[in-house]
Amino acid sequence: MAWHPERALRLLDQLDCLGGVLRLAWAGHWGTWLRAASLASCLVLGAIAWRLVPF
Repeated sequence: MAWHPERALRLLDQLDCLGGVLRLAWAGHWGTWLRAASLASCLVLGAIAWRLVPF
């Protein structure tokens, strides 16, 4: 798979946006389900990022 820096930057931008939403939701104490959903989404996004980064 070829390395595409623009795809990596787009992914980082999306992660930053999602992180901001999750921080606001976490601060609002929306409940345990939100914490579980944020953990699951972080794991999924981490797995996607892991596949994009060439080693």
